[in-house]
Amino acid sequence: MRCDVARPVGIHVGQVLRKTREMKAVQTCTKPAAASGRVHVAKACDKAPIARPRTVPVSRRDAAMMLSAAAMVVGGAPARAGIFGPPKEEVYKAETQSVLDSVKETLALDKSDPTREEKINALRKETAQWVAKYRRDPSVAGKQSYSNMYTALNAVAGHYNNFGTKAPIPKKRLERVLVEINTAENALARGR
Repeated sequence: MRCDVARPVGIHVGQVLRKTREMKAVQTCTKPAAASGRVHVAKACDKAPIARPRTVPVSRRDAAMMLSAAAMVVGGAPARAGIFGPPKEEVYKAETQSVLDSVKETLALDKSDPTREEKINALRKETAQWVAKYRRDPSVAGKQSYSNMYTALNAVAGHYNNFGTKAPIPKKRLERVLVEINTAENALARGR
């Protein structure tokens, strides 16, 4: 007796052959026959074929649409209630003001101050952290306060990298840095 197995859509030919061999194998039923007490031996063909769900191919576009719809439903809007800390704007404003104060303090140091080198190195670290945090943040990178602050920090860091911590900043460069710092501070106060 031969079992005819229709190949379902989406199943590999090797899987169909393996299933056909399994169906042709002799299986032993665990229930004895009615009165004789004999064990009924049945072939797999005697049983009804197993119904398999049809697989429907999905295009990449459809899959992407389904994923984006699911992300919109699950993701929702970001929390703005301050549950996980203060809003990003307040953090940016506080950190930028802190860096501004550190730059002003460092620029005002006397050349013979014994803590000059320590404070300049601390300013370098603080500047690097500030730049690393806000450089790739699109909500901050377009602000006027960010661009002026970045320009001032770049000029100060460039001077100390090239000339060391003992060399004072030239008057012309110092004036330009102070103008950038004041502009950044005014823009920060206005929320720009």
